[in-house]
Amino acid sequence: MASTTFFIIILAAVLHAGWNAVVKGGEDKLLQMTAVMSGHIPFAVVTLFFVPALDFACWPYLMLGAIFHFGYQVYLVESYKKGDLSQVYPIARASAPLIATLVSFIFLGVDFGLTEILAISLIILGLISTVGMRIQYVPKAAAISAIITGCFIASYSLVDGYGGRLGGSPVAYYCWLSLINGPIMWLYCSKVSPSSLVNIFGSAKWVFFGGG
Repeated sequence: MASTTFFIIILAAVLHAGWNAVVKGGEDKLLQMTAVMSGHIPFAVVTLFFVPALDFACWPYLMLGAIFHFGYQVYLVESYKKGDLSQVYPIARASAPLIATLVSFIFLGVDFGLTEILAISLIILGLISTVGMRIQYVPKAAAISAIITGCFIASYSLVDGYGGRLGGSPVAYYCWLSLINGPIMWLYCSKVSPSSLVNIFGSAKWVFFGGG
């Protein structure tokens, strides 16, 4: 693996964990999540001027991916309402590669080599080890929400992986995904917690800018 690729992967992991901590740390977790997702939109609009247009064939996957991302965001918020970040995050992230691997092997006919299986196993074990023996103290409701979150992560990972390749430009694919996902979160937030939506550019403005 090239050093640049490795650096980008590590940076992405750090940023991802960072915004998860922001969502968990906020008093209004739905507001935090909606602000983070909304922050992607301005950057997505600008970036689309500099990347190739998507192949129309990927749009069904793009729409399906947006649904899975929405489910992931909703259940992640619910998970953080019911359990600690140190409990929920590892369970959700560990279950996702396990589910994605099983689905790929059983239903998609993907053959995994020994090295790939070992790598996936190490990732799962590494994440679960951060919970350790404390896993017995994780609230049942939080664990269930975290596993459902993991199912959505696995689902959008598989769909977006294929859709991004089919579209010809993974960057453009993600930009359009952000443009679709943001309004979906606005609509959901307006129905569930209208007061949260109006605070995106108020109390959550720095989350909005940081999320982008």
